[in-house]
Amino acid sequence: MRRLIPHAAVLACLVAFTPALAQDEPPPVEVEIVGGSVKAGTVVAVAAMPTPVDIPTSAGSTATIGRAVADAIASGLRATGQLNPLGPDGLPAYTYPQATRPVFPDWRQAGAQQLVAGFVEARPDGQITVGCYLYDVTTGRELTRQGFVVAPANWKRAATKCADTVYSRLTGEGAFLDTRVVFVAETGPRSQ
Repeated sequence: MRRLIPHAAVLACLVAFTPALAQDEPPPVEVEIVGGSVKAGTVVAVAAMPTPVDIPTSAGSTATIGRAVADAIASGLRATGQLNPLGPDGLPAYTYPQATRPVFPDWRQAGAQQLVAGFVEARPDGQITVGCYLYDVTTGRELTRQGFVVAPANWKRAATKCADTVYSRLTGEGAFLDTRVVFVAETGPRSQ
């Protein structure tokens, strides 16, 4: 019993003086991160992507795919929560040559700060090319571009990669949308 009394006294002292000791510690460091290359709500116009010639493919016509690609890009950018995409509904159509030479006053009038333009083109080998360009509407400059050659059924993957290119360029962050899940299953004896 004698041994417990000194331990109880030490414990009582620790409990009594802990608040006083805690006051001597410096306050926690607070960090406010300011900066980045994109403001929340940056308006990005994503109009339906034209095609030089509307050709049927196994996944629909190239014009239909161009519209679907724009829908997927706008949806992906919206899902990030950092960008405010417009379109493709309610946006003016543009021609195939305007994918590489946009009429910037039209896009400024539409309220866009950035423009995602591009095209969908059928290839002789049965695949399609999805071209993707990002422009700064205010300065009239191209910020980035990428092209993807895919089977017509894989148009959504090309659209997602385009959206990632736009997201990465505007935010400075890495790819966000093009993810793949791998499932590995093993069978057989443990020794192999």
